[in-house]
Amino acid sequence: MNALHTTCAIVFAALLSTACRDAAHDHAHPHPQAEKPAPFEQDHGHAHDPAQRKDLGEATIGSRTIRVIRIAALEPGKESDFDLEFGKQARPETVRCWVGLESGIGSRKVRFANEGESVMHGHPEVPSTLPEGSRFWISIEENGATATASVALDS
Repeated sequence: MNALHTTCAIVFAALLSTACRDAAHDHAHPHPQAEKPAPFEQDHGHAHDPAQRKDLGEATIGSRTIRVIRIAALEPGKESDFDLEFGKQARPETVRCWVGLESGIGSRKVRFANEGESVMHGHPEVPSTLPEGSRFWISIEENGATATASVALDS
């Protein structure tokens, strides 16, 4: 029984060693390279048409200046696609955004997620009937306080 355990341990160690070896190993067959996403495909797993990308300008909330990018054309009743660029500033802990009126009535607020080192990304829904005066709203929550700003949907 002891010899069986020793043999199993040796085989396991050999398999583990082979599995954990660095990719720069010494044999002749090539390794396929991982496909790189198209330049307009982001980390969040879907592609965008670069022609629809639109810089909506900047919003200032407290000491932060946030660049708002609309990634795709808005369609009433459907999810939209936005990036918030923070540059070298620290990103806030919680960011929620919505499309519509400042009150949020008829809109759905969506929490944005970190993407890369200086961007947050989210998909707020565009109301089926976009009220007159609708904007893209950003709400930042930090240290128990909430501050809000907006940009025009088609700056």
